[in-house]
Amino acid sequence: MTYFLVVIASVIAVELFVRLPVVDQVYQLFGTTQKAGHIIAAKAVSDHWKERVMLRYAQEILLSSIKLVMFMAGVLFLAVLPAVLVQQLIDPNLSIEALFSSWSAVVVSLIAATIYYVMRHRVVG
Repeated sequence: MTYFLVVIASVIAVELFVRLPVVDQVYQLFGTTQKAGHIIAAKAVSDHWKERVMLRYAQEILLSSIKLVMFMAGVLFLAVLPAVLVQQLIDPNLSIEALFSSWSAVVVSLIAATIYYVMRHRVVG
């Protein structure tokens, strides 16, 4: 039962990562930090312009970081939700922390997520 919950959580997490624009946000964050680095290193750009542009880049970096944190929190919440429901409704002795932090659960999760992602990629394309 415990490994079944780990597999369910892994499948939910993979599905959410595929459907949510997490990768797009990471690319946007890296792109903005790259642009900021180029502006800082540019000798032809005035300090006044750098101050204005860096404020805008800082806002973009903050917004992308907040979005990434929200995506990660949402994925974590929705992936662990089935285990929480099982704990509340079926087995109050189920330790969710111990379930998801054991090495065997991590290995099972990694294998299940990889298999699900490969199968999903082959079916959906």
